[in-house]
Amino acid sequence: MKRYWMAFSVLALAGAAPALAQTLAPGAAIVDTKGQPVGTVVAVNGDVATVRTDRHELRMPLSSIRVDKTNGVVAMTQAELNAGVDQAIAKMAAAIAPGATIYDPAGGIVGTIGAVEADLVTVRLPSTREVRLPRNSFSMGRLGLLVGTTAAQMEAQLPQGG
Repeated sequence: MKRYWMAFSVLALAGAAPALAQTLAPGAAIVDTKGQPVGTVVAVNGDVATVRTDRHELRMPLSSIRVDKTNGVVAMTQAELNAGVDQAIAKMAAAIAPGATIYDPAGGIVGTIGAVEADLVTVRLPSTREVRLPRNSFSMGRLGLLVGTTAAQMEAQLPQGG
């Protein structure tokens, strides 16, 4: 099951307030504001909870989850949350295309996509050297496609002289 990072600002609506990591533990149920099941907490790391719905596993900021007794409460139904993940998956799939620019977390250009295969994406670095990355190495950032490393860091990992 693939994990997705979802930053739904709408989750902060409808009374969701910050939750403390020590009160929201793995195994805790996540419900909507009407008490209907949304998912289950798989892990809590820092200020992020990994939540599994019936179809997806995603990371949610704890600030978007209110703790009510033993449940976490979010302002979206399971169907709304799943639809949001489905939209994010579709947006990502459409963005991973030849010619697309890849950015690092600071907004620097890492390179452009040269080719796309079923599970691998070829990225041409500014030096014109190429690296092949798993498709799940990418996420959507404010500028577009994002990887967690800079072009210089990738270059440093490549064999010298070629």
